[in-house]
Amino acid sequence: MRRCEISQMAAPSCNVRRSPPFRRPHPRNLLLVVAWLAVLGPLVAVAAPPPNKSPLSDTERKKLVVERDRLWKESHDLQAQQKLPEAIAAAEKTLAIDRQLFGNVHEELTGPLNWLSDCHVEREDFKAARRVGEELLSIQTKLHGAENWKTGDARRQLELNVLLERLTRDQRRLLDRATRLMDHVREQLDAGNYPESLRAVQEARTIRANVLGEDHWVTGYSTAWLGTVYDHLEDAPRAEEAYRQAMLNRRQCLGENHPSYATALDNLANAYSARGDFAKAAALSRQSVAIRKAAFGEKDLTYALGLHNLANEVQVTGQTVDIAPCVSVEQLGRQQFGEPGVVLFQETADSLTFQLQEGVF
Repeated sequence: MRRCEISQMAAPSCNVRRSPPFRRPHPRNLLLVVAWLAVLGPLVAVAAPPPNKSPLSDTERKKLVVERDRLWKESHDLQAQQKLPEAIAAAEKTLAIDRQLFGNVHEELTGPLNWLSDCHVEREDFKAARRVGEELLSIQTKLHGAENWKTGDARRQLELNVLLERLTRDQRRLLDRATRLMDHVREQLDAGNYPESLRAVQEARTIRANVLGEDHWVTGYSTAWLGTVYDHLEDAPRAEEAYRQAMLNRRQCLGENHPSYATALDNLANAYSARGDFAKAAALSRQSVAIRKAAFGEKDLTYALGLHNLANEVQVTGQTVDIAPCVSVEQLGRQQFGEPGVVLFQETADSLTFQLQEGVF
């Protein structure tokens, strides 16, 4: 049975020119967009209003949520139109409402803070971006501790923003080009134009390696996409080598508890499985499953998909799965992909099988 690809966590853009959806994304899915290696300077919070002393009624909360979501969409619309001051103003209003709803230290604040930092960097207001990044790092540290992968993401992004400020304008323009090239890679992959995808990803990776360094984690994301393109070109040896390099990069830069490292392990496991080395694939899948369970818990869809891959691999090798399948996976699939039930799992005593509509992952 074919392995299921676990969707790659999106690489953060060096020029922070992201295009998020118009609904508020779950904070867990905002990274890394993978923030980063040392605390740079004092943690200065973005101006926060005093806490609301009187509790909000249900009606008041609902009105605030509606207004917050309207402002969130408006901010993204304005950013897409290159109206950055207006986009920042709308983002700040979104953040102010989140403070009313959740207080000054809450997971819900991380999404707007990430977006606000992105907009400041795009405008090249690095001082403002640093203030926002420092508050984000402070929140993640208070919520998760200094060693958690989410805190590491915030730390690395802060470090990246400081680095961008130190670069020349020409170097930043090159990184802008690399980001646009990576968008082009994904578009051309979807269109089936694999040679053009290869040209674009190679150029983007070269730019990032020259400006940021061969071992930088942003360069590593382009390396992972290089492996994906080689996969589509059915160049298995080059795909495997690129996946191996990306795995080593993420282990060094992000750490072995990071979900993106789990994705790198999945990619390499796919390469091993494709050439029939199911024992090596299963060993990597076991690591990946353990990382996802620790990061997200057993009620996470990517954890369930990892279990599916592991069950297939150990079935071939004759081993047994020593990790219990997660509960209500079908329900998780419906929650994430809609009532048609894009993902359907069947749990049996011996293995975990699934059906996945084509083109979702």
